[in-house]
Amino acid sequence: MTPFRLAVPQSDLDDLRLRLSRTRWPEPETEPGWAQGVPLEYCQELCRHWEKHYDWRATEARFNALPQFLTELEGLNVHFVHLRSAHENALPLLIGHGWPGTVMEMLDIVDHLVNPDDGEQAFHVVLPSLPGFGLSERPASTGWGIGRAVTAWDELMSRLGYDRYLVHGPDWGSYLAGAMATRLPERVMGIHAFGAHHVCQLAVPHLRSRPRGDVVLISSQSTQSFDPNSAPYTMAKAGLEALAFTLAREEARNGIRVNVVAGGLVNTEMGRRVAKGALGVDDIHDLDRNVPLGRVCEPEDIASVVRFLVSDRCTLVTGQRIAVDGGGFGR
Repeated sequence: MTPFRLAVPQSDLDDLRLRLSRTRWPEPETEPGWAQGVPLEYCQELCRHWEKHYDWRATEARFNALPQFLTELEGLNVHFVHLRSAHENALPLLIGHGWPGTVMEMLDIVDHLVNPDDGEQAFHVVLPSLPGFGLSERPASTGWGIGRAVTAWDELMSRLGYDRYLVHGPDWGSYLAGAMATRLPERVMGIHAFGAHHVCQLAVPHLRSRPRGDVVLISSQSTQSFDPNSAPYTMAKAGLEALAFTLAREEARNGIRVNVVAGGLVNTEMGRRVAKGALGVDDIHDLDRNVPLGRVCEPEDIASVVRFLVSDRCTLVTGQRIAVDGGGFGR
């Protein structure tokens, strides 16, 4: 393993600013707002920010404050961040990122996990960059799919000295989390993943073979950009809760419990119609009586949920532990 520091040449930054300044803009839209796509004014403002105001060196310094390394996995040089907690009871936690994205997505939550408040569960955090993303080497041929990534990430955890570990991931990271839980049950203690449908498809069949376990579906900040009385917000919550109720009905006979941590459907006319049509509930408040409800919005809240799921205080989850985020259904 080789220590790594990020250092983008100044000439690359100068070239980017020059190309931004020379953007040829189209005519403005004929209708105000977003009905015809991204408004010209919004796009120009974003471009000005990147050209004149964004401080890449500050971001670079923040990133370089973390211990980073390169190591060869499955024939490629893979970049990763490894943060060890000073707490004796810390648990190893592998965190994957999404597409398109980098491990920088996770910088706001790592300190809450590595250095928690007194008495809370701590984690040793490992953040690998997917091949071809961020700072990892790009594959020169086909074949780098989920299976190969599972093998590579498990080998990385072995090299770091972790025999058993947890996995968290959004987007593509959730595919990896689900695959790791099903293929490496003796190594993966549990997963917390963003992306409900595919993780359930991967993980629930494995739970049936136990036969015990729980699925906790979590709604995240992704719905918070919508007005609580809007159709997208309502449908996002409906999708999550419909999935929870469907799984709960189908999997009860297999010893699998399904719970939701979410804000719940809003008490509007649309919310009531959705509750009646999609969930078969006459009174929207019946949802509260059937499923434990809460909300997860901020980075520290996400960290606290991960911490809770592996604690002795957790009564929602037993056996194989799986948490799935469904907040993106409204997008």
